[in-house]
Amino acid sequence: MDFARVSEFVEIARAGSLSAAAQTLGVPAATLSARMKSLEKSLGVGLFDRRGRSLALTAAGQRFLPHAQQIVQHYDNQVRELHALQRHAYRRLRIALSGPGTPLHLGPFLDQLNETFPQLKLELVDAAPHALAGSLCSGEIDLFFINCLEHPLPPEIARRPFAAPAHYVLLPHTHPMARENRVSLRELDGGCFILYPHTAESCERNFQLANLNASGIRYTVYDSETSQTYLPLLVPIGKGILISPYHLLEPPPGTVCLPLIGLSQPAQPFLFHLKAPANPDVLPFAEDYLAFTWRSKGLISTEVRHDH
Repeated sequence: MDFARVSEFVEIARAGSLSAAAQTLGVPAATLSARMKSLEKSLGVGLFDRRGRSLALTAAGQRFLPHAQQIVQHYDNQVRELHALQRHAYRRLRIALSGPGTPLHLGPFLDQLNETFPQLKLELVDAAPHALAGSLCSGEIDLFFINCLEHPLPPEIARRPFAAPAHYVLLPHTHPMARENRVSLRELDGGCFILYPHTAESCERNFQLANLNASGIRYTVYDSETSQTYLPLLVPIGKGILISPYHLLEPPPGTVCLPLIGLSQPAQPFLFHLKAPANPDVLPFAEDYLAFTWRSKGLISTEVRHDH
């Protein structure tokens, strides 16, 4: 199926007539009519009910229209994103990622970035040994992704939200709440909670303790220096349950990952970087990534916040 024909079909439906659409598209009406007949043939259905000079969508045309509009919109978004990327030639980036969850849409964005700039030297590093402020200010890290509570930062660091807070709990499948659609901390009263290990930037651990202390429930903790990468494996072997500011896309066998609701101390997903970085790739990356996230899911405000 030819994308150009789909785009022309959407324009005809919008304009309400073949002649009006032909004028907008800058093609002869006869040519446009022939193209629509070709599209109908490729789809195997009639899209238009032709009666004299009037033109109306058939039932199949009405059903196809919203899908065609989505195809055109997605294509237009991709073109804008590619054009945006072309405004800056990326060369080198070092990005710190924290926790077991991948930041929203980062994978597809990096895939597109690398396809456009295959010469880009991209380093993705574990954030655990890196303190947020120190690693950014020293230039050791260019960009820092982490879900954290609000806390003071040096004035030279920008804090950029890119998604709504979303919290989860990892339970063994034998837990009484494992069959629920979502869980609150109050329903986990008396449980043993696995703490994130001590790392250079203690955002995840602070998130856990702040919410546990504010919840008023009875609880014990299991504290170890298990790597964040392997922390979920402690749940199915019976060491406790894990509350997390990240969605665990692939929970270990024998566990369930459920939304955790009613937290008094939400952890916001942030992208951190210097406001005036030495690396010229940092600011374009931040703007392009946030725009990509917004267009993909609309989860952040079009007015991106900069902390000063």
